[in-house]
Amino acid sequence: MTYNPTTIANYFITTYGSVNLPLNISQVVSFTYYAYGWYLAFSDCKTTLIKEPLLCRPEHATFSSLYENMINSRVLSYYKKLPNPQGNQKISAEDQRFLDRVWNTYGHLSCPSNLAFFQKGTPWKEAKARGLRIVPMLEVYQHFKAKLTKAENNAA
Repeated sequence: MTYNPTTIANYFITTYGSVNLPLNISQVVSFTYYAYGWYLAFSDCKTTLIKEPLLCRPEHATFSSLYENMINSRVLSYYKKLPNPQGNQKISAEDQRFLDRVWNTYGHLSCPSNLAFFQKGTPWKEAKARGLRIVPMLEVYQHFKAKLTKAENNAA
């Protein structure tokens, strides 16, 4: 099933954020991006988790409605749901388990955007260098699929 990006962000916020340890903007954007990319890789790009294109913003990649909802919330750290005019959708149990895997992989990082966006060869960095406004879905898929293939080869 596909979701709007704020639904996915709100899952991370309400499941893993707290008053004592809220999620910052970088974490919310990055975890949503990781979920998008890994979903593409595991589905062989046959389906997507998020039904919006990934924007190439100057500071990172994000989804338009998520970005707008974060601006409208006027906060820098989150432990309560973001406003979501698009409507929070019910996330399937299978997709919740998938999102939990994303959290278990990246949730310990205080600044996950460094890994997500700023390393050489990331889809955002490549799209930004080419002056693109949208990060191509195929490039996100190829990036995460290469990581998946490498992990599978290392495990064998």
